[in-house]
Amino acid sequence: MADDLTLPTYLRPIREIELSSPQNGIIADIPVKRGDEVEAGQKVFSLNSAVLEAQLAQSKVQANQSGRLEAAEAELAIAEDRLKIISGLKSRGTSNDAELRKARSTVEVASGNVQAAEEELQVLKMQVDRIAAELEELTIRSPITGVVTEINREVAESVTARGGQDEGYIVKVVDLSRLWAKAHVPYLRAESLRAGQELQISLQDSGKTKAVGNITYLSPTVDAATGLTEIHVTFDNEEGKLKSGIPAEILIPVGEE
Repeated sequence: MADDLTLPTYLRPIREIELSSPQNGIIADIPVKRGDEVEAGQKVFSLNSAVLEAQLAQSKVQANQSGRLEAAEAELAIAEDRLKIISGLKSRGTSNDAELRKARSTVEVASGNVQAAEEELQVLKMQVDRIAAELEELTIRSPITGVVTEINREVAESVTARGGQDEGYIVKVVDLSRLWAKAHVPYLRAESLRAGQELQISLQDSGKTKAVGNITYLSPTVDAATGLTEIHVTFDNEEGKLKSGIPAEILIPVGEE
């Protein structure tokens, strides 16, 4: 009968997010520091936005100017009143068809001017929304709740969009509420394992900390060169007792006969 098997591994954060710049710019603010806990949606850095803020202010002024629309609406009201008068005169025989056609044409033109003014205001409001969205893109927020572990730039430094000449990321945030470990199990022993099964890990720290987790991934394949099957085991770490990166051993119990 086989003995229990221990396999070397180490714990990793359940999620690691590397936050880079969405575009070229100058870092305006980094309101966090290494070791800070951040909530999902919290700002971790921002780029200089002076130019966009000026454009937004100008666009808002233009979008709030309704003078052209009001003038077009007034002209339409006058044209409609005149059409009513001409129609009344025509019904009494004191006006002709040419006058009536002219009045109707004037109403159509005035109505078109109102529509054009409304569309212009709509475009200006859409421009305000677009610039506001671009401004929001300059504020980079953490997509997860976690801990800031790295900051690779300083305020006033220039950065380029990732994929350009600027290498790497600016801020890294990790989620340590859960940790996971990977191990490679001989396939004959892996046959007795199942998803969701509890396994124990022992950390090689001063306290020989132990924890129990669950198998969250059991590879359906076997590496032909090594005869090993990969498994992932996830551990709850809400209290922060488990440390990421410390060498550890996963215990693979003897399978049932």
